[in-house]
Parts: sequence; structure tokens; C-alpha cells
Amino acid sequence: PMSSLQTFEDIVQKLDYLRLEQLEDLSHILTQKIQQVTNHIALSRDDSSENLELDLPTDLTVEYFQTPLNQERILRLEKLKTCLETGVMDSLRNSIEKSDFEIPLSLSSSLEQESDPKTIRLIQDVLTLVADIYPDFYCKLGNSGAFNWIIRELVESEQDRVMMALMFLSLIASGGGIDSRELRKLDEDLIECLVELGLKNIDNYDESVLLASVRCLFCVCRVFDVSAENPVVKVVTRNKLSSQLGNSMISIINGGDAFSLKPGLHFLQCIFASQESSDFLFVNDLHVLIDVIILAVNNLGQGDLLCLDFLKVLSHLWNNLAHFADSGYKKQELVTLVTQLLETYPPSHPIYEAAASMILHLPNFSQ
Repeated sequence: PMSSLQTFEDIVQKLDYLRLEQLEDLSHILTQKIQQVTNHIALSRDDSSENLELDLPTDLTVEYFQTPLNQERILRLEKLKTCLETGVMDSLRNSIEKSDFEIPLSLSSSLEQESDPKTIRLIQDVLTLVADIYPDFYCKLGNSGAFNWIIRELVESEQDRVMMALMFLSLIASGGGIDSRELRKLDEDLIECLVELGLKNIDNYDESVLLASVRCLFCVCRVFDVSAENPVVKVVTRNKLSSQLGNSMISIINGGDAFSLKPGLHFLQCIFASQESSDFLFVNDLHVLIDVIILAVNNLGQGDLLCLDFLKVLSHLWNNLAHFADSGYKKQELVTLVTQLLETYPPSHPIYEAAASMILHLPNFSQ
């Protein structure tokens, strides 16, 4: 069909922009998916599933995958992967959950010592399958203590480890399960790594890495108070190139990502709460942000307290960014927005109080 032909042509056109290593990654992913389907068909057609079950112990232990013989370890990981893919051993799945994910967490913690690319990929596949079967594994993975290593590997290491670390970072950035106590352990050097990771991928056509790093910055920022002492604010203020991430940050907020929106608005409150960091965004990005906020607040349902987060961003921005207040950008639309909120809610409502506070602190509104 013509639609399929057009889609194929679009794909070919996009492939022209991919780097060689990205094409190799794509080839690996496609080969992997084909192998999964092939394994599933083979297991459904014959009795090979019975043989596989006999080969893999039903009472798996962490020690079973710690054999010093690398080829034997690869074989055992391959069997585990196939069992998870096909559901051959329900008892295996049950034991993984009942042991509080002891085996997959042990595999994840061993990655820092792994050097064999095939072993790393197999562990990646196993952990991804476990996460697909048990969404709670996201939280366990986020709290496993591997977070600091993951960030460093993404910035510094060779391609196989980068792919492995990216998978973890994506899980942490999208799952929302990581314990705030773990995030508070990140020092400014590691936060700088997150910033550098985003900057490194702005021009590399790898938006997934860029957005994952920005989402993680939001997550880390949110566990600290709105203050100039917030370590994320200190890092992005110190690194003048970090303003280049502004466009991606606004894109995430504009997308209304259920997980990233509130952390993103918290980040903006932190940025605009201090005069030292309030000029973080480029002027064009700042204008886009104002447009996004006006549209978002107008589209919120009545009583949606997310409105408070947007109003706090506007209030901090107007108070501390003098040249924006003087520019008058979208001034009338902002006046109309606040006025409508005052007319919509009773004086006892928190949204009314926030809007009234803006009027008191923003004298330009009355002009």
C-alpha cells in the first residue's frame, strides 16, 4: 500500500542521519526481537520447553550465576532469558518475586565488574524482561545503589556499557520509584555528569539520552528544597553551557508527562527563586515557557491544584527576572489569566490565594 511505501521512505530518510554505531545498535535490537519470536515459536511447536526446564534448576540461587567460567555463565543467562520470554517456568517467575528480586538485583550490581559485551547484553535483556513482568522492579532497581555508577558509565564508557546504563537511567527517569534518600546521595560532580550527558547528546541525534538525562535532573532537583543552595541549581548555574538544555526541559513540561511535569515545575521554581540563576533560560526559550504556562493553566480542569505549581513558577520568575518583567511579554494574557482565576475561585481557595499573592507582589500587573 502507498501508506506503507511512504512510511518506508520516511524510515530510509531518517536512517541517513544515523551514525554507524546507531545502525549497529538498531541491528542488534531487530535481531534480538526476531530471536525472541523464533524462540517462542520453537517452544510452542515441540517439547523443547520440557528439556529447558530440566536444564535450569527450579530453585535458582544467586550463586548459580556466579560461576567463574564465562561460557557457562553465558549459557545460564541465556536459559534464564528464554524462560522469562516464554513463560516456560512459572515457578521461576514466582521465585524471583518471592525472593524480593534477589537474582536480578545481584546481576545488576555485578555490572560494574563485567567486561564481556555479550554478558552485559544478556544481563540487560534479563533485567528488561523482569521489569516488563514486574513493574515493581523499577523501584527495586532504583534503590539498588547502582545509580552513581550508571551516570558515570553513561558519560565515560564504551558503547556496550553506555547502552546498559541508558536502560537503567530510562527506568529510573520514567518509573518514579527511586528512593529520595538515594537521590540525595548524589554529589555535585555526579549532577555535573548528568548535565554533561545531556549536552553531549544535543547534537548527536540521540534524543532518548538527552531527555532521560533531563528527566533525571528534574528527579534529583525535586528532593531538595526551592533554594539557591539546591545542588542542581548550583551546578546548572555554574555550567554556562547548561542553558542549552532549556529547550528540552520545556519540551518535557509541555508534553505533560505525568511523571516529569511536577518535578520539572519544581526545577523551574528553584531556578527562578534566585536572581543568580533566574537568567538560566535563553530569551526565546523563556517566551516559549510563558506560552506553555498560559496554555496549560487555561486547559486545567477547575480545582486542579497543579495550577499552584504553574503560578509559583510565574511568581518567582516575575519577582527575580527584572528584564522579563520590564519586557511586558504576554503581559495582557497574564493579567487576564490571573484575573480569571480570582473570579473563578472563592477567597478561601488556595488557587485564589496564590493568584492574589501574585497581584500583591507584581505591581506591573496593575499598570
